[in-house]
Amino acid sequence: MKKRLFWTTVLAMAMMVTTCLSPFSTVKAQTVAQAKSTLTTYKKQLKSIKADIKNEKLGSSYSRRRQQYYDFEDRLEAVDRKIDRLDDMWESDYRAGRVTRNAYHNVEYKIESVENYMDTVENYLERKFNYEFDD
Repeated sequence: MKKRLFWTTVLAMAMMVTTCLSPFSTVKAQTVAQAKSTLTTYKKQLKSIKADIKNEKLGSSYSRRRQQYYDFEDRLEAVDRKIDRLDDMWESDYRAGRVTRNAYHNVEYKIESVENYMDTVENYLERKFNYEFDD
Protein backbone atom coordinates (compact mmCIF):
# COMPACT_ATOMS: atom_id res chain seq x y z
CA MET A 1 0.00 0.00 0.00
CA LYS A 2 2.80 2.42 0.92
CA LYS A 3 4.64 1.62 -2.31
CA ARG A 4 1.60 2.39 -4.46
CA LEU A 5 0.94 5.61 -2.55
CA PHE A 6 4.59 6.57 -3.02
CA TRP A 7 4.49 6.07 -6.81
CA THR A 8 1.12 7.82 -7.10
CA THR A 9 2.61 10.78 -5.23
CA VAL A 10 5.74 10.76 -7.40
CA LEU A 11 3.64 10.71 -10.58
CA ALA A 12 1.40 13.54 -9.32
CA MET A 13 4.44 15.61 -8.36
CA ALA A 14 6.06 15.01 -11.73
CA MET A 15 2.91 16.21 -13.48
CA MET A 16 2.81 19.31 -11.27
CA VAL A 17 6.49 20.07 -11.89
CA THR A 18 6.20 19.82 -15.66
CA THR A 19 3.13 22.05 -15.58
CA CYS A 20 4.78 24.60 -13.29
CA LEU A 21 8.15 24.66 -14.98
CA SER A 22 6.75 24.90 -18.47
CA PRO A 23 4.18 27.68 -18.44
CA PHE A 24 3.87 27.39 -22.21
CA SER A 25 3.14 23.67 -22.23
CA THR A 26 -0.50 24.28 -23.13
CA VAL A 27 0.43 26.67 -25.93
CA LYS A 28 0.77 25.10 -29.34
CA ALA A 29 4.18 25.79 -30.83
CA GLN A 30 4.14 28.60 -33.36
CA THR A 31 5.56 28.23 -36.79
CA VAL A 32 8.58 30.31 -37.73
CA ALA A 33 6.38 32.36 -40.07
CA GLN A 34 3.90 33.10 -37.27
CA ALA A 35 6.68 34.13 -34.90
CA LYS A 36 8.26 36.38 -37.52
CA SER A 37 4.87 37.94 -38.24
CA THR A 38 4.37 38.60 -34.53
CA LEU A 39 7.83 40.15 -34.29
CA THR A 40 7.11 42.32 -37.33
CA THR A 41 4.03 43.59 -35.48
CA TYR A 42 6.18 44.39 -32.45
CA LYS A 43 8.64 46.28 -34.63
CA LYS A 44 5.76 48.30 -36.10
CA GLN A 45 4.68 49.15 -32.54
CA LEU A 46 8.23 50.31 -31.80
CA LYS A 47 8.25 52.45 -34.95
CA SER A 48 4.98 54.02 -33.85
CA ILE A 49 6.44 54.78 -30.42
CA LYS A 50 9.51 56.33 -32.05
CA ALA A 51 7.29 58.53 -34.24
CA ASP A 52 5.34 59.60 -31.14
CA ILE A 53 8.62 60.46 -29.36
CA LYS A 54 9.70 62.49 -32.38
CA ASN A 55 6.42 64.42 -32.46
CA GLU A 56 6.27 65.00 -28.70
CA LYS A 57 6.85 68.57 -27.59
CA LEU A 58 9.03 68.70 -24.51
CA GLY A 59 7.28 69.91 -21.39
CA SER A 60 8.34 73.24 -19.96
CA SER A 61 8.94 71.91 -16.45
CA TYR A 62 11.30 69.24 -15.20
CA SER A 63 8.44 67.19 -13.72
CA ARG A 64 6.46 67.30 -16.98
CA ARG A 65 9.48 66.18 -19.04
CA ARG A 66 10.13 63.43 -16.53
CA GLN A 67 6.54 62.22 -16.81
CA GLN A 68 6.71 62.29 -20.62
CA TYR A 69 9.94 60.29 -20.55
CA TYR A 70 8.52 57.63 -18.21
CA ASP A 71 5.31 57.36 -20.22
CA PHE A 72 7.36 56.45 -23.30
CA GLU A 73 9.60 54.17 -21.28
CA ASP A 74 6.52 52.31 -20.00
CA ARG A 75 5.30 51.79 -23.56
CA LEU A 76 8.70 50.45 -24.59
CA GLU A 77 8.79 48.10 -21.61
CA ALA A 78 5.36 46.73 -22.53
CA VAL A 79 6.66 45.76 -25.98
CA ASP A 80 9.83 44.38 -24.40
CA ARG A 81 7.78 42.11 -22.14
CA LYS A 82 5.91 40.75 -25.18
CA ILE A 83 9.19 40.04 -26.95
CA ASP A 84 10.56 38.35 -23.83
CA ARG A 85 7.48 36.12 -23.54
CA LEU A 86 7.83 35.07 -27.18
CA ASP A 87 11.54 34.44 -26.67
CA ASP A 88 10.86 32.37 -23.54
CA MET A 89 8.20 30.36 -25.36
CA TRP A 90 10.54 29.52 -28.23
CA GLU A 91 13.37 28.64 -25.87
CA SER A 92 11.05 26.40 -23.87
CA ASP A 93 9.77 24.71 -27.03
CA TYR A 94 13.33 24.23 -28.30
CA ARG A 95 14.50 22.69 -25.04
CA ALA A 96 11.47 20.40 -24.98
CA GLY A 97 12.20 19.27 -28.55
CA ARG A 98 9.03 20.77 -30.03
CA VAL A 99 10.94 22.93 -32.54
CA THR A 100 14.08 22.27 -34.52
CA ARG A 101 17.40 23.96 -33.91
CA ASN A 102 17.18 25.70 -37.27
CA ALA A 103 13.67 27.06 -36.57
CA TYR A 104 14.75 28.21 -33.11
CA HIS A 105 17.80 30.04 -34.46
CA ASN A 106 15.76 31.68 -37.23
CA VAL A 107 13.35 33.10 -34.68
CA GLU A 108 16.15 34.08 -32.29
CA TYR A 109 17.82 36.02 -35.12
CA LYS A 110 14.60 37.95 -35.74
CA ILE A 111 14.15 38.55 -31.99
CA GLU A 112 17.67 39.99 -31.81
CA SER A 113 16.90 42.24 -34.75
CA VAL A 114 13.76 43.64 -33.08
CA GLU A 115 15.58 44.03 -29.74
CA ASN A 116 18.36 45.94 -31.49
CA TYR A 117 15.78 48.27 -33.01
CA MET A 118 14.24 48.72 -29.56
CA ASP A 119 17.67 49.73 -28.24
CA THR A 120 17.81 52.35 -31.00
CA VAL A 121 14.41 53.72 -29.96
CA GLU A 122 15.45 53.77 -26.29
CA ASN A 123 18.62 55.68 -27.19
CA TYR A 124 16.54 58.13 -29.24
CA LEU A 125 14.23 58.65 -26.25
CA GLU A 126 17.20 59.30 -23.95
CA ARG A 127 18.72 61.80 -26.38
CA LYS A 128 15.44 63.64 -26.89
CA PHE A 129 14.88 64.06 -23.16
CA ASN A 130 18.58 64.45 -22.28
CA TYR A 131 18.07 61.54 -19.89
CA GLU A 132 18.32 63.41 -16.62
CA PHE A 133 15.83 61.45 -14.57
CA ASP A 134 17.34 59.38 -11.80
CA ASP A 135 14.98 58.37 -9.03
